[in-house]
Order: sequence, then C-alpha cells, then structure tokens
Amino acid sequence: MTTLSARRGIVRQASRAGLDLLRRHPLPTFFVLAFALSWSAAIPLAFVPDFPFHIFPFGPFIAALIVGGLTDGRPGLRAILSQMVHWRVAPRWYAVALLLPLALSLVALGVTVTLGAPPPSAAQLGAWPAMLPMFAMLLLVPGFGGAWEEPGWRGFALPRLQAGRSALAPSLLLGAVVAVWHLPLFLVGEFRAPDFVSTLVAAILLTWLYNGTGGSVLLTAAFHAANNAAGRYIGGIVADDFAEPFAWLRAGVWAAAALLVVLLAGSARLGRPQPRGRAWAAATAGVIGPLLAGLVVLGSLHITQQPGHAAGALQSDPGEPNLGAINAYVESEMRAAHVPGAALAIVHGDRIVHVKGFGTADASGRPVTARTPFPIVSVTKSFTAVGIMQLVEQGRVDLDAPVQRYLPWFLVADPDASSQITVRHLLTHTTGIPRAAGEAILAHPDTDDGALERNVRTLAQVALEHPVGANYEYNNIDYAALGLVIQAVTGQNWEAYIQQHVLAALQMRDSFTSPLDGRAHGMVSGHQFWFGVPIAAEMPYFRGTAPSTYVISSAEDLAHYLIAQLDGGRYGEGTVLSAGGMDMVHQPAVRMGSRDRFYGFGWEIGDTNGIPTVSTYGDGPDVHSDLILVPEDGWGIALLANANSAADAYFGAARIKSIAAGVTSLLIGRQPPAARPATTLLQRRARAATGEWDGIWCYPRCSI
Repeated sequence: MTTLSARRGIVRQASRAGLDLLRRHPLPTFFVLAFALSWSAAIPLAFVPDFPFHIFPFGPFIAALIVGGLTDGRPGLRAILSQMVHWRVAPRWYAVALLLPLALSLVALGVTVTLGAPPPSAAQLGAWPAMLPMFAMLLLVPGFGGAWEEPGWRGFALPRLQAGRSALAPSLLLGAVVAVWHLPLFLVGEFRAPDFVSTLVAAILLTWLYNGTGGSVLLTAAFHAANNAAGRYIGGIVADDFAEPFAWLRAGVWAAAALLVVLLAGSARLGRPQPRGRAWAAATAGVIGPLLAGLVVLGSLHITQQPGHAAGALQSDPGEPNLGAINAYVESEMRAAHVPGAALAIVHGDRIVHVKGFGTADASGRPVTARTPFPIVSVTKSFTAVGIMQLVEQGRVDLDAPVQRYLPWFLVADPDASSQITVRHLLTHTTGIPRAAGEAILAHPDTDDGALERNVRTLAQVALEHPVGANYEYNNIDYAALGLVIQAVTGQNWEAYIQQHVLAALQMRDSFTSPLDGRAHGMVSGHQFWFGVPIAAEMPYFRGTAPSTYVISSAEDLAHYLIAQLDGGRYGEGTVLSAGGMDMVHQPAVRMGSRDRFYGFGWEIGDTNGIPTVSTYGDGPDVHSDLILVPEDGWGIALLANANSAADAYFGAARIKSIAAGVTSLLIGRQPPAARPATTLLQRRARAATGEWDGIWCYPRCSI
C-alpha cells in the first residue's frame, strides 16, 4: 500500500508540474500539440487513396481547446468558441474576407496573361459560380478545409503572440509556423514553394482582419475558405505551362497587398483600434484597390474572348484551339485517375499543332516528354494493316485470297472453313475465330523467332464461333496471322518490316517494334492499380502477339503517323500508302455488333461524343493509348498513358480511356463527355452479347 501511495503521489506531483509548465508556457505547448496531432494523423491518411487531404486540419483547433481549457478553464474555452461565432462586424470587413482573396487571384491571373499565358475561355470564366459551393464546403464542413485551422492559429495563438507587442513581428512568426505546419502537404506535392510565401504574407492580412473585427475567427475562417476556393478556381483555368509563374505571381500580389496594409495601417497596429479615418484608409486601400484591379482584369479577360480580338501568343487565330484549356483538362483527368505520366499530340491536316508530355515516366521521377516512348498495345494493329496494304498496292498480296495462299499450313478445326478465311477477314476480325483463341500463349512468355508461328498454329484446334465472314469478333490472333503473311511474302520478320517500311518511312525515330528496344531507349514504366494506388509493373514479352500489340512509340512520332493518316499516306518526304489505300483502311467494312459503329482495317468508324471519328485504341494491363481522327475537320489526336485499370475500363467510369475523347471534344468546341457510369458484371455480359465490346486487351485471360 505504501508503494502504491508513493506512486500515486509521484504521478500527482508530475501532473501538477506538467500543468504548471503548461500554464507558464501555453504557446509552445499549443504549437507542439498542434503539430503532433496534425502530423501524426497525416501518416495514415497519406496511404488512403483519394482522401481529400493529407494533413489533419483539426489539429490546431483541438490543441487550442486542450491548452485553453487547461490554462484558463471554462472562460478560456468560451473565449475560443465565442470568436468562432462573432459575426457583428462592419460590412467592410465582410468585403475583406469574401472578396479580397478573389480580387488578388484575378490580379495575378491578369499579370500572367500579360506575360504571355493564353487567356481563359469565356466558358471557364463563366464557371465562377462553382466557387460558391466549394467556399461553403470549405467553411462549414468540419475538418474539410483550412478554415478549421483558424480557431487555433488566430483564435488562440495570435492574441497571445501580439500581447504587448507590435503586430507585424508576431504575424510573420505565426505565418512561418503555419507554413511549416503544411510540410506533409509539401511532401505529397499539394503545397509548393510559392504556397509557403503566400502563407507567410497572408498571415499579415489575417492579423489585420482579426484585429479589425475585434477578434472574429468567423471572418478569418471565411477569408481562409474564400482564398482556397478562389485559388482552386483561378489556378484551374491557368494554362499548364504557366502554372508555376502564376503561383509565384500570386504570392507576389499577396505580398504587395500585405505591404500596402502595413504601410497604411501601421506595423504596430495592423487593425487594432486606431483613429477612424486611418482605419477606413487601410480598408479602402487594402480592399477596394485590389477589388477594382481584379474587376478591371476580369473585364479585360472577357474582352479577349470577343471575336476578332488578338488573344495572345497561343491564341493568335480565333480558329486555333485553346491549348491551355486542353492541357489543364488532361492534367485534371490524370489527377482524377491517378495516372503518373501521359503524352499528347494534336495535328491539323499536315501540321503538328501541339505535342506535350505530362507527369513522370517511371519511379525515378524522369519527366515524360514528347519523345518518351510508350507501348501503344492494340493501336499496333493499325500499323500491321498499313504493312498489309503496302503489299496489296505492290500486287504481292490479294485481300480476297485465302490465307492458305501465303501460309499453306494455316488451319482452324474445320478444314473447309480454313480454306475460306481470307486476308480481308483477318483485317476486319470476321474470321469467326473466338476472342479467347491464342490466349494460352499469355501464360508462357516466348521471345524467339518461332513464337509468332507457334501461336498461330494453335488455331488448328480452335472451333469457330461464327461462320466465316458473318460477324465481327475482336481478337489478337487475327493480326498475329497477318504478321506471318507479311513475313511469308517479304522474307522479313514482322518487326523488321514495320520498322523499315512504316516507322522509318515516317521519320518515327523514337518508335520500335519490340519492348526490348523500347526499354533500351527510355520507354515508360507501366502502372497497375492496387486499391487505387498506381504501382509500377513490367509485363512479360509475348512475341507471339507482336503484330497486334507491340509497337512502341512517342507522342511526337505518332503526330507523324496521324498526319500520314489524314494526308493521303504522306508525312514530309515519306509515303507509306497511296491516298486511295489509306482511304480503304478507314472505310467501314463490318458492323461491330448491334451498335452504329463499324470496323475497317485496324480502325473503328463511328462517333466520339457525337463527333464523327475514325479511331483506334489500346488497353494494356498497365498502359493505355488512343488515336482519334476527325476527318471532316482535319484533326488528329494521340493520347498515351503509362497506367491502366482493367477494373475501371471494364466495370467503372473508364476515366483514362475518356481523356482522348475529352480532348477531341474541346478541339471541336464541345464539352468533354461525362464519365461513364459503373456497370455490374451482368450488365457487361449483356453489353458484350450485343457486340458492345470495348476491345480490352486482357492478361492473363478475360472472360465475359
């Protein structure tokens, strides 16, 4: 008993000593506790995909309640909570809280456009009401936004820091502390160097607002929420190439506003009671000036959208696409789909309009460029089709000749059907060969010279799903057989033929016919998703499927290929097909199931978001590619991504696959398509039964 009592005594003494230390040093205790709560909670949040934040915004608030309650008791808690509902303030301070952040962001946007950034479109400017629900969510939903930090930073820490001191130094000190507090966001890329500067100087404006309102945490929280909402809206419409300059310019504009407030309100006071005239001067200069400047900028941006107005370097022609908006759209969709890296090419007629890389190529952080090679998977079929059509134009292959003319050993399980299958049937997927044929090879990586023939010879045991020529059924082995036809006729293996007669002819210098060559020249790492997180993956090489899946290419090279598709088979001095031959490749040959969509030679003919297009795409387990032609308007689009999700493509919103359709829509002046609703397995079976198959390249096996 004596020992237990002694221990209890020691605990009581330690508690009293700790409480005494806390009461003598409430501010250091508050800061340590705020950081500990926020950062410790951030560690598990960092591993939660799609979590809206990676720091615990309640940390400063809870720390203030704990330290305030222990040091000042109930009066201390009432003081913090009463500031959170202190709304009886002069109307001018509501203008400061609600309008100043937007005005400063607009000024920064105007300066960015003046320095050469493409101006936002009228549609982007007209989307400003979207800020209102964002502002309400940031302000009112507990823990969602930075507004819930304010009871701790301004409600508890600021009054104690500036007690008996000039207001400026405590403001800067608190700003520095808050900036460092955001370090977890910096580590995950959500808080950048310009944001540190903005946070530091914003502390001066927040002190001015807090002091001027007699300690209204409600108004500082509104300011915080308005700043976050305005930053997301204005930052989202700035062209990608100017995002970093805009962030620094915005920090500079905030610093200028803070300096103006210090000069007019006084560094000692910063909104604390002062002669009425001087307070009005500070409010006028600090709010009305930037607000008017922001309105002038907004008006000038609307003027740049009027027909005939010169809109800057990237928009000198009213018919030119808004490349800044397109870049922003691609980046936004990449973030939403968690795609590490992508590349985009846009051509018009025989002209390359835009080529750009986004994000990272692999785990090293190497940036994707216009020349970074990507696997383009099933887009490869269109290259094989070009190779066959070259031989047709040379008179060496007849589209309607039986495959057995070129491959005498070619067989399916039915000998009569074997002799009926023609080269045209292979090109149009109307052989009757089932989709799963040839997939057995996917369990056994095979890279020697005989891999392709061994794969096609497995058809000798395969029963046809449909009569020859009767129905479209997508599969990879049709194009594997076409690769063998090229080899039999030319004496070159498929890889060498396509490299020499298609890729080299179109000056596609960063393109290859083997992933082994691609990896040696900086090919991206593909990514698969595990619980929503992209994980680098390296797929085995199945050379037996090469003519259907294994061209490697870059955005810049695919721009050459798109031009050849649109310009009668020509790019520069090179020609791969005649205009008539290229036109035949794009002609609808067979209906794809019950849809109003048709298949040509390696291309689909239909519409994309209501726009008549000729397109092809590739879905690998870890990469995605799209080529889209808009023949009526002369546009061509290539989109490459180094991640893919079979679950999303098969059952979900197919967000990665929809990026190219969105870019196409923006080029034509339409809104991007809405995300596809998720489907169940039964719904997908029903869609497949009617021919609505999305052509997903499956590994190791797909079954619908």
